[in-house]
Amino acid sequence: MSMDLMTKAFKIKVGSHLRKLILIKLADNASDQGECWPSYGHIAAQCECSKSAVREHIVALVGMGLVEKENRLGRNNGKGNTSNIYRLKLNTPVSPESRPPMPAGDTACTAEKYPLYQHVTPPVSPESRPPMPAGGTRISHSFEPINEPVIEPLKTIGAQAGASTPAKPAKAEYSSEFETAWKAYPARQGSNPKNKAYQAWNARLRDGVTTESMLEGVKRYAAYQLATGKAGTEFVMQGARFFGPGLEFENAWVVTGVPQPKPQDNKHSGFSDRDYGTTHTPAWARGNA
Repeated sequence: MSMDLMTKAFKIKVGSHLRKLILIKLADNASDQGECWPSYGHIAAQCECSKSAVREHIVALVGMGLVEKENRLGRNNGKGNTSNIYRLKLNTPVSPESRPPMPAGDTACTAEKYPLYQHVTPPVSPESRPPMPAGGTRISHSFEPINEPVIEPLKTIGAQAGASTPAKPAKAEYSSEFETAWKAYPARQGSNPKNKAYQAWNARLRDGVTTESMLEGVKRYAAYQLATGKAGTEFVMQGARFFGPGLEFENAWVVTGVPQPKPQDNKHSGFSDRDYGTTHTPAWARGNA
């Protein structure tokens, strides 16, 4: 792509908007030396027109001296499809005959002379235009990017920086009754979200359940888990379920059916009541005494 050739193609008047678009497309594909070889199908697809229209306008551009076309034979003994080579000659001045006609001394698009342009607003008289100072601002149509200053927000330091920092959201506050019940609730291995349990607690309060009823249920459940040896394990249910719609806190949670160990008889008693006879000291022991 040659930006220089594209700029020249934009400035040249060729008498047709589609012919101008095809010329710009050739400049877009051309090298800095002005050579390119796009196919008719490629140009037609890019310019959204038919292949026959591309051929006709390229012939017109060649006749205007803006393009040179070199036909190439196919690779298979002159058969097959091979695109042509185009050389752009955009420095060649365009003859006046190739430009679109314009009535002499007339540039206004009035409804009487050009009915198709009835929607066009009449030209503004010079007296009604706002004054423009000498050397004033004008609109630039160059391809160079416009660098506009970027205004960044001022950075604050010290105490002001701390004041501009948004405050962290406060932690969820729990009622004192729930905090008492939560401290008495048996520990659980695994997750036991406190906020979910508090939501279930408040839901039961809205249902008419008293805090005393739930607190007593927590105490019974904690004693039950401690007696069965399940406190601190995964068998402790989550608080959200305990205070949930199942009303687990209303259960009795009484330890029943646990066998107590029986005291075993002392099998080593009664030795003092037995008669073991008279003890005699052996002779060999009496001689050494």
